[in-house]
Amino acid sequence: MASLWKHPKSRYWTACWTDATGRRMKRSTKSTQRREAQKEADALEAAARRKIGLVRGISLIKEIYGEDEAAGVTVAKFAKSWLEEIKPSVASSTHATYATGMKDFVQSLGERAALSLLHLSRSDIARYRKSLADGHPVTGNLRLKLVRMMLKAAKDAGHSVDDVFVGVKPFREGREETAARRPFTVPELQRLLTVADKEWRSLILFGLYTGQRLGDIAALRWSQIDTARGEIVLTTKKTGRRMVIPINTALAEHLTSLPGSDDPKALLHPRAAALVNGAKGKVSTLSRHFGELLESAGLRSVEEPQAGKPAHDARGIGREGRRTVAELSFHSLRHTARSLLESAGVPLKTAMDLIGHSDTGSSLGYTHVDSDALRRAAEHLPRL
Repeated sequence: MASLWKHPKSRYWTACWTDATGRRMKRSTKSTQRREAQKEADALEAAARRKIGLVRGISLIKEIYGEDEAAGVTVAKFAKSWLEEIKPSVASSTHATYATGMKDFVQSLGERAALSLLHLSRSDIARYRKSLADGHPVTGNLRLKLVRMMLKAAKDAGHSVDDVFVGVKPFREGREETAARRPFTVPELQRLLTVADKEWRSLILFGLYTGQRLGDIAALRWSQIDTARGEIVLTTKKTGRRMVIPINTALAEHLTSLPGSDDPKALLHPRAAALVNGAKGKVSTLSRHFGELLESAGLRSVEEPQAGKPAHDARGIGREGRRTVAELSFHSLRHTARSLLESAGVPLKTAMDLIGHSDTGSSLGYTHVDSDALRRAAEHLPRL
């Protein structure tokens, strides 16, 4: 029969029981009432010896804590409520990624997702990590980080959550994929601009002269362009960082060639913005179009997927599998801006601040740079 033990310095009873293999187990019941603690101890021992099923185990927990309390702290229900809580504070595409990750984690638990957060164990996390092992290590680490975030929120909300990540190591992320990307050369940019239509030419020039990501450039409106002050003001979608970017002479000349609008909410690149909005904030379709543009310029050889299959399936790797990173992409313009600035003798911290790089590992701890220095740096970028 299960027994109870109380540490002299704790007010909670600890359940002690023997599992099916004969091991002696202990777990805090988080209860100060001996009768309730004994019920839980007996339920834990019966479940460990497989004398009762999971459904009966949940029923006993509800008897101890009450229907509302037991239901309110299940893993599945807390995960759902946490996703709803953070929805207003993150981008829609980020929230969609979080929702996919949470769904994957909850499904990996099976029936255990209906248990209280109190009963989530290191074994559950270890099994989930194992299920991610065949996928991409970056994806795996992001999914594990997401679960850790959810559990921290549960703990902050006052739910009793054990540190179930002790001993769970992240996946090793190889550097071969990031090393594959490289900046454009000036002749390559000139070739690319030759085959680009008017809107893509504008997107490329904004990418080079601001160093910003494709989604942020596609979403630019005329209200964010201050020609009098020579500045572009935006908040990055990925990091939420507010940027005030100087408009250099080359970009200012390009802006005069764009059709203006009396509506400050008008988009600079309406076709690109429509593609991003149609994909709920994701830039995958727009990125694919840029890949086709690179192919037209002779700068990339694009693998054709098998008829009727997505590109990942055509290569036999699946969406979570390792994939080859193209040498050149729209993000390469960000690397190009930094490379050209450094080649022109612009200090690294100035170059990084100009393009809004937030990776302190890459920026070597750079500090904020004054706006005059940023304006001088922007003028070092070549006119195309």
